Amino acid sequence: MKCLQSLLLILAVGAVSGFVIRPHIWNIVDEIAEEGELHSSCVGRGCMVSDQWKRYEQLRTEATAEELVDLSDYTNGVVRCYAFMALAERRHPEVYSILLQHLADCDTIYTQSGCIGSAIAVRDFFIETVTRGGFIAYNKRAYRLSSAQKKEVDSLLVLPIVPSR
Repeated sequence: MKCLQSLLLILAVGAVSGFVIRPHIWNIVDEIAEEGELHSSCVGRGCMVSDQWKRYEQLRTEATAEELVDLSDYTNGVVRCYAFMALAERRHPEVYSILLQHLADCDTIYTQSGCIGSAIAVRDFFIETVTRGGFIAYNKRAYRLSSAQKKEVDSLLVLPIVPSR
């Protein structure tokens, strides 16, 4: 039954996007979603590499750019964030347009970095990734917003002040 559900999901995504996400990528995505938290490269007191981070690295290296772009719209917020991080690490040309499409994405994900756990909105995670680097700050070659792009994002996030009467 699970295989049938997976096949139907693959076919549905393929019909929408024009290509099919490969089954082994779906396996990685399912495991990431099941874990339900986004981990950095170092978690816990001993600064260990978690299985979740290993899954991210597998997704980053094995998924095609087209698969990652599609996964940046996936139903699970952790999967969306990991897909976006991978695209930023690859300096994919659609990173900025994907960011703009997700400025209203206020789903909350839970993160773990070192001994610190926190909650963050998906849009804020995306912004953090392409401004200060977020969980990929170590990668100095990753995509970063230009000054003009930062101003545009700021202008889209800030509501105009309406004088009270």
